[in-house]
Amino acid sequence: MSGSNTDTDTESECVFDADDLDISDSLRESYDIEGWECSRPVWEKASGNLCVWHTSDGQTQQKPPAELGKEVGDGDLHGSAAIGVNLTGIDFQAGVDFIDADLSEANLRRTDLSEADLGDANLSEANLRRADLSEADLGDANLSEAELYYADLSGADLGDANLSEAKLCFADLSRVDLSDVDLSKADLSNADLSGADLEDADLSGADLEDADLFETTLSDVVLSEATLNNVALSGATLNNVDISETTLNVRYTRRNKILNKLWESYDSFKRALSVKRVLSAYYDTIKIIASAVVGAIFALAIRAGFNLKFVEVIFTLLAVGLAVICSFESQRLDETGNFTNKRYSFYFSFFIVLLVTILIAVWLNVVGIDSGS
Repeated sequence: MSGSNTDTDTESECVFDADDLDISDSLRESYDIEGWECSRPVWEKASGNLCVWHTSDGQTQQKPPAELGKEVGDGDLHGSAAIGVNLTGIDFQAGVDFIDADLSEANLRRTDLSEADLGDANLSEANLRRADLSEADLGDANLSEAELYYADLSGADLGDANLSEAKLCFADLSRVDLSDVDLSKADLSNADLSGADLEDADLSGADLEDADLFETTLSDVVLSEATLNNVALSGATLNNVDISETTLNVRYTRRNKILNKLWESYDSFKRALSVKRVLSAYYDTIKIIASAVVGAIFALAIRAGFNLKFVEVIFTLLAVGLAVICSFESQRLDETGNFTNKRYSFYFSFFIVLLVTILIAVWLNVVGIDSGS
């Protein structure tokens, strides 16, 4: 009987172990993971004895984020697969291990991955906007075409990482070792690369407009066809640099930190007004703002025929402003995966119209009574 129970327990555990990792022997030795085993419960939808994190037979995009969150366990997620999965709501503990993991196209927006071990991981086309990757190990990781807008990569290890065509606008790469890293055609506009080591890095075709390269090491760097408009190069080391067909316009002073924050705000506002953003990511925002305006119009229609006092106009503007703030909050939730239901978004829009209409109508009616007296 006892032997039967043991067999059952074994079969109920994930059989993925260190031998299943597709990494070189040198990396295996440096990561010190010999003898590691997963041992998480087998996922009921898996075709074999694998947990929800290690199932990779075409079911990765069907993995429920809630089940993934419950099975984070001790944080040893070597070789896991979460392709295209929304992982924003999962609380990863500090120093989580994702060695040789496939997180391509995954949504990791605003996720705390500080001190995480992502060596040899596949993060291509992943959404890492405003993610905290400080002190993370990204050695040999594939970050090609990943979105890293405003990401914090300070102190991260990016040795031999692939960042080709990555979006790194306003990213913090200060004092990061980027030697031998592929940054070809990457968008590094407004990025902080101060004190970074870019020796032997490939920056061909990269966009470095308004980047901070203060005291940056640029020895043996390939900058052919790169754009370096308005870059701060004071204190930078440039030895044997290939600048063929490069657009170069240097500024000798660094942008003030406060001014840089204002510039970031302006850039965000400018992006919000771009046609592409308006027609895609901000569709729901526009709809809800329009709902607020409709609500205000309805309220004013109720008061038709009455003279509006100054306080009434101010209250109307404040109510509309509050609705606009609510709309931007809903957009933030939408980008993190919580407002993806379009029907629910419609109800939310209707709620904004109703709420604004009632609030303004009631207030105007009260003020109207006072003014009549």
